[in-house]
Amino acid sequence: MKTNTSIYIARHGQSTWNAQHLWAGHDDPPLTDLGRQQAKNACERLAEHNFDGITSSALSRASETASIISQILNVDLLDPISDLNEMHIGEISGLTSDEINANYPGLIDRWNAGNPVDMPGGETWNDFADRVFKGIQYLKALKRTILVVAHEGVLRAIAFQLGEKLQSYENLEGRWYDPSL
Repeated sequence: MKTNTSIYIARHGQSTWNAQHLWAGHDDPPLTDLGRQQAKNACERLAEHNFDGITSSALSRASETASIISQILNVDLLDPISDLNEMHIGEISGLTSDEINANYPGLIDRWNAGNPVDMPGGETWNDFADRVFKGIQYLKALKRTILVVAHEGVLRAIAFQLGEKLQSYENLEGRWYDPSL
């Protein structure tokens, strides 16, 4: 029996709102055809890791990406984990960065600089990060090598917990996370 859990977290494929440069957060826009193709294209590099299971957030852009990868790699698709949903971004959901800048000066600059940001009318950064790590703790108990398809904010929350600089992630980019840390 495996004694450790290894987790690779990847951002979902392109959603319809990504294509329109809209911020989604908890809203649930579907994947585009390009997003589905990105998931298929990622399988070649993901196959080398021999995942035991794939899970995702409960949002459709992540769960559909995970389903595509699971089918192609013939890896067990585990139940989605809602604690790994993207941050609830409240009043900025559905807005472009320009619209956010006009209504909330400096917010995008703080986000792009890698700073934790409380979203107006949404989740606080600390509540979000705590929720993400509740989901990670669940995975830690599985003792498997797991691919998690989630969101840029989830990847940022993990970097924050590790004391790393927060960065941006393109669709299907990701990172390994050692849950023993």
